[in-house]
Amino acid sequence: MLVSGIVIRFFADNEYVNSAESEMKTLIKNAMTTASIGDTSTVENFSLSESLEGLGIALIVLGVFFLTISIFGFLGGCCKIKIMLIVLDDAVKQQLKDKSLKKYTGLGGINLESLTWNGVMMQFKCCGVDGYQDFKTYSPDWEHTGIQIYGSGTYNIDMPLACCKTLSSSAAPACAQASSDENYKTKVGCCYDR
Repeated sequence: MLVSGIVIRFFADNEYVNSAESEMKTLIKNAMTTASIGDTSTVENFSLSESLEGLGIALIVLGVFFLTISIFGFLGGCCKIKIMLIVLDDAVKQQLKDKSLKKYTGLGGINLESLTWNGVMMQFKCCGVDGYQDFKTYSPDWEHTGIQIYGSGTYNIDMPLACCKTLSSSAAPACAQASSDENYKTKVGCCYDR
């Protein structure tokens, strides 16, 4: 990624890019003329090489970020420098909480984050990043109060239903209402250091 960013940033103004830009401008102008949309002279102001320079900078920044994470992981794992693994582990956990859990909506959620978390928790028999408490803290859209489950009555739950050992269609979701050890799949979250 870093090399791609350097190549794009410093070598974007070449014959291939200029040829592609010319073809693209012709296609766009023809489409605009055919559809009678807008002024085709505005297309001439577009510069593919300038746009690619911004992309190149973004790739360089991302490349440096991933390189840094890789170095921390390599030195921590191979050279047994535990502090580097701890720093890396804590940073990854916090990002999962801040970004991924923030969009979690519950077992019925159809967004990518909800589907991913539900699948991971059910497959690996874990709950949240550090435990079921993560959801009340980091998931503002998680539906856990007054939800209708099994088509009868509404319930307040303390943890996601995906954390339950078993889900029965004939009983209230007791597993998600109490947070004692025997009621949820594991005492630890999905990022527990095993």
